[in-house]
Amino acid sequence: MKIHIFAVSTKTTSMKIAVCDDDLTHAQITMKDAKKFITKHNVLNLDLEFFQYTDARLMLLEHDKSTFDVVFLDIDMPDINGFDVADKMFAKNTEIFIIYTTSYDNFARQSIKHRVYRFISKGDSKELEDSIIQLFNDLSSQHAYYNFNYKRQLYNIDINSILYCEQVRNTMMIYTETDVYKQIISIKKILDKLPKNFIRCHKSYIVNAKKITDTLEETIVLKNNIQIPMSKTYVADVIFYLSTYYYGK
Repeated sequence: MKIHIFAVSTKTTSMKIAVCDDDLTHAQITMKDAKKFITKHNVLNLDLEFFQYTDARLMLLEHDKSTFDVVFLDIDMPDINGFDVADKMFAKNTEIFIIYTTSYDNFARQSIKHRVYRFISKGDSKELEDSIIQLFNDLSSQHAYYNFNYKRQLYNIDINSILYCEQVRNTMMIYTETDVYKQIISIKKILDKLPKNFIRCHKSYIVNAKKITDTLEETIVLKNNIQIPMSKTYVADVIFYLSTYYYGK
């Protein structure tokens, strides 16, 4: 079975796209579709560069010199697997997000550890195009802000900086990587205001799914090893969201 990874960073002035597959035919097909759909949906008018490889190690050497922004990467390769390649690329560029092109849900938990962006099925042009559309939508909304008042003061928080929210009585505690904010609002109402990647995992907690690094039986692990409780009531919702988000179904 052929599985690919799709990785993208969040730079917004230019985009370097690489395709790496030890099977030249598959590499050419993926490159053809990537060029077609990325060019078609380039709503940010980025300067685009495309590169094709059949040797992952050669691509890593080029990535060390000048990091790629988008990478279509085969996992099943003879000398080095795609997971290891993805980890090396992420070590060089922490803004890279990873998408696996597979239809098998059993990769979902493992993929969280590798910063998955989405899953698509290899050879499925529609799924590839849908992922690219979503990619540009996400890039366009990178600097969206959550606005609210607290004690007559207006706050504007970069939505992407929010890690999680905690309901403490009638006060919502909003945690970012650097600060904690307060708002008088119910958990239901703030969910309605935040993007769909904010999911409820507990009666008192909402997490930013993009910040999830691992899931345990009753715990969600976020960036910086922050651990948030996950109650049995919401386990199914969390799993459904992660499957939907990563697989794009």
